[in-house]
Amino acid sequence: MALPRIAPSPYNSFLEIYDMFAPLQDLHRQHPTYLAMVTHLRKAEAEDIFDTLHGSVGYQGIQDALWVMDRPPRNKVAVVHTRPNEGEEQALHVAFANGHWEFQGHDDEIQSERLSEAILELWQETGKRMSIAEMDKALSGPRDRYQSIKKSVYRMVDSGRMIRVARGQYIPREYADRDH
Repeated sequence: MALPRIAPSPYNSFLEIYDMFAPLQDLHRQHPTYLAMVTHLRKAEAEDIFDTLHGSVGYQGIQDALWVMDRPPRNKVAVVHTRPNEGEEQALHVAFANGHWEFQGHDDEIQSERLSEAILELWQETGKRMSIAEMDKALSGPRDRYQSIKKSVYRMVDSGRMIRVARGQYIPREYADRDH
């Protein structure tokens, strides 16, 4: 089966791109197969990582699943964003080591661990017991992270990394025997 020869470009319409891939969809229905299409991301940033796919949104309309690997230049760690037609989107952290990609964790796990580390670093800088609101005020950038900080502190308490020393006041467990 010959595929139509349409050179993908940002100027192709959605329908042209969709029609270009229709024979592959027909082939897939007749003979279930997996097919990966590799393309480039455009340089312009977008709020939705999938909007950075180079070319028409027609690419997104015909696919069963989309994967976008986002890796800053000269960085060994990348985030693979997945968007299936059915199911939840995911962001998977991978690192390039020994000639292959190794799974590091799901985005929410990685972000939670980074936040936990930031909370511990904050405590080391201040050396005093703090409430979640104080941690939020000290750690937050342009957007409020109170709920994320609260979840991280509770996880750290559950795992024994932090303890509650007074109503709403927390310190790392390793400093619990000190008077703060």
